[in-house]
Amino acid sequence: KNLHVKNANFLAIGQNNYSYVGGIAGVCYGSSIKNCSVVNSSLESKRNNNNNCAGSIVGYSTGGTFTNCYVANCTVISETDDSQGTSFSGGFAGEITDSTLTIQNCYVYQATLSTVGNAVPQGTGVFAGNLWGGSTIADTNCYYGACGITENAGTAGEKTEEEFRNGTVPGLLGE
Repeated sequence: KNLHVKNANFLAIGQNNYSYVGGIAGVCYGSSIKNCSVVNSSLESKRNNNNNCAGSIVGYSTGGTFTNCYVANCTVISETDDSQGTSFSGGFAGEITDSTLTIQNCYVYQATLSTVGNAVPQGTGVFAGNLWGGSTIADTNCYYGACGITENAGTAGEKTEEEFRNGTVPGLLGE
């Protein structure tokens, strides 16, 4: 609660089969994250084999609720050279498994999301890089803009850069 990360450079190189990186937490199991932000930061999961997940807020999440959180001007990269590995990058979470990502009054703005290497599968998404095992996104009053992609955004509304700058989005979120 109330954690704000700014100008950070996080790199996870993993241990055993996993490499998870997030600005607030590497792994989230049914946690409640409130009033947190990650701004002007770089987050990278880099491993030569399996399970690379990078997210601006959390790398890997099973369940969890995010309320009044935002991401702005972040670069999120997941990288593996192993063709049997996985690489996922998301504006909030790299991967969501067997549950619902619940987000309320949140936004992702100017997130550069990418995967590098030969991993299969790999993916990027506005709020989640991968929704595994029937996972879903349940969003209420959430927005995104200037991300270059629209995948895994749930029902969040896409807003223009001008709407983020001129106060429209903060007004919709109640400042």
